Amino acid sequence: MRPEAERNTPYVLPRERIAAWLPSQLYEIRIDPDDEKRIIELKQLLATQGTKNNLIIYFNHIAYDDPVFALYVARLVDPNNRRTLVLPGSKWHTKWKNNRKFAASAELGKLLYGIAIPPIVQSYMIDEWEKWGYKSKDDAKVDASRSYKKLLRKITSLRAKKRPLTLLISPEGHRSETGALGGTKGNIEPGMITMGKILAPVIFCPLGIEYPDGFVRDLNVRPFVYRPHVRLTMGELTFQSERQTKVPLDTLIRNLARILPAHMRGPWG
Repeated sequence: MRPEAERNTPYVLPRERIAAWLPSQLYEIRIDPDDEKRIIELKQLLATQGTKNNLIIYFNHIAYDDPVFALYVARLVDPNNRRTLVLPGSKWHTKWKNNRKFAASAELGKLLYGIAIPPIVQSYMIDEWEKWGYKSKDDAKVDASRSYKKLLRKITSLRAKKRPLTLLISPEGHRSETGALGGTKGNIEPGMITMGKILAPVIFCPLGIEYPDGFVRDLNVRPFVYRPHVRLTMGELTFQSERQTKVPLDTLIRNLARILPAHMRGPWG
């Protein structure tokens, strides 16, 4: 029988257990056996190599929910939370006054996962500068450049620590308008390559995200659906051993396209 003092102490569910449990309660997550095997293999690889390799999980971006599944996979391959998690987030959307639902999700991610969310200005906001509250296109360019430099400094400072790092990133830079992987090479954010050079030795892991029942891009207008279906697919790993080497962006994006259904590959199919 438990001591009296212990029985009178309220039980607090550990943050780590909530973080591992929550996504599977909010979504019906489908992972095929082959992909489960790839997750286990990556988990074992990271465990045996200790702090030798950082990890970049990069994913196609079609809905606000997508980062949740990148976090979910990050926890599957690192269940003991031994790696620092970083997820760059939209500077505009993470402000409460602009998007309360998104900002609340970001704060929940920080609380449950201890994730760092450096704010960034996406490149598409430069051309649409008036829509996003800038006085001019030049102002938007300056703010985007400043946010990108801050992100690189953040990654560099975390890289200097002994704890390995997992970066979660969408190379498209924003949600797809059509559900297909973003346009031409010129429309893909090059920042992932720069961050790979900073984090080397690093493993690039593509994560395909699909909503079999369809998706609604905007979190603020879609109807509530209890436990929507989500399919996650793991792609071919790419290793970058040294900072001096450079992994071709085309190679990484095509590795991501291959694990998506044909209608979601865009020009990368």
